[in-house]
Amino acid sequence: MADEVARRRRVWLRRLIFIVVVAGTFTGSYFWGRHVEPPPRELEAERVALLSGATERPERVGGKTPYWRIRRGEETLYAAESAALAGGISGYGGPFDLLVIVDESGILERVVLVRHNETPSYVLGVRDFLSSFAGLSPAAPLEPGRDVDAITRATVTSDAFAAAARVTGRKILNAALGRDVPLEAEKERWDWPWALAAAAFFGGAVWASRRATEVARVLFAAAAVVVLGFWAGRFISIGDVGRLVMWKFPPFGPRLSIYALLGGGAATALIFGNVYCGWICPFGALLEILYKLPVAKLRVAPGFARRLSGLRFIILCVVVALVIATWELGVATYEPFDELFAYAAVGMSLLYLVAVLAASAFHYRFFCRYLCAAGALLGEVAAVGRRPRRLECRECGECAATCPTAAVIVNREVIDPALCLECGRCRLVCEAERQAAENRR
Repeated sequence: MADEVARRRRVWLRRLIFIVVVAGTFTGSYFWGRHVEPPPRELEAERVALLSGATERPERVGGKTPYWRIRRGEETLYAAESAALAGGISGYGGPFDLLVIVDESGILERVVLVRHNETPSYVLGVRDFLSSFAGLSPAAPLEPGRDVDAITRATVTSDAFAAAARVTGRKILNAALGRDVPLEAEKERWDWPWALAAAAFFGGAVWASRRATEVARVLFAAAAVVVLGFWAGRFISIGDVGRLVMWKFPPFGPRLSIYALLGGGAATALIFGNVYCGWICPFGALLEILYKLPVAKLRVAPGFARRLSGLRFIILCVVVALVIATWELGVATYEPFDELFAYAAVGMSLLYLVAVLAASAFHYRFFCRYLCAAGALLGEVAAVGRRPRRLECRECGECAATCPTAAVIVNREVIDPALCLECGRCRLVCEAERQAAENRR
């Protein structure tokens, strides 16, 4: 009885610490962000001249619709910043700024990305994307994938850049060239299909995890890799958490699926355990498939593996601290998810990705167990939401031997929810669990 009371006290203390840390992190980052992030400054004439190739100093013109008049030899151009004329449009990473340049005939001469907070791997092709606007009229729809190119796996950002270029260009036409171009309200696209797909994955995973069959795990792994990974490019990353910590929330409608994944991951972790990492994460599913390759496996003592898994919690703290300190997401891009599913792995990032994939063929979910900060956070959410599950133990040791994440702690007769992936393998080999299931029938 005394042991049970002490265990409950530890659980509630862990919950209190978690709530205080999360609340303190968001509160501190809010005030720190107001201190370190100065308000965006308008471009100076020298920078506009450099970006546009002007031969004379650009002239600032306009009142309610400010723009630049630019001379380049005998040619006159007109330019404006999207942050000033289309500031209400945000990308996945938040506000950005484009310099939109229009020639005397009302045609887009070029569009230049000045400032952004997007994931680097997803904007590698931004130069080619923006170059596809040249020669088109801002009055045209400029729809990514149809009228202009699109940034691979970055639908929200592509749509936002196109909308900002369209609105800014049309305002230049009206103010500088006197063209009567209607300024239509930009409609926000809602990401309903993928949000519903994410909800279906969570519902199916919760149901399947309670049946604990290996066939279900294989099917879910394949579906997660193909559908959520390579097809949709939807998954939880520490970059998503970093944006929330920086109070830079992605647009709700176009990124509804990410909110569904974040909310679903947290909710299921609180109620059912870390179902997302165990059943839905496309990268984790791919690593689990790779582990099934017929190669010699690296065995690690469960006690040492549990201590080593603390490394991912250290990485989580370091990443969040550096994101807040630098007010940038650069360090949060250490995960290889983006490079893999955006087909953007090159150079050192490609070597890193290959190393992680290769290691996972020899050691079960190598990255997930020791390096994944997002998984560490979801594991902690599961730990504060659920008490460690007691074992109906007959001291056979089969559950500990079959647990791939060393979550079963036999000497304490519990399963650590922070490490458990809800794979159900322990239930499959447990004679007491099978007997209890038969009795329930």
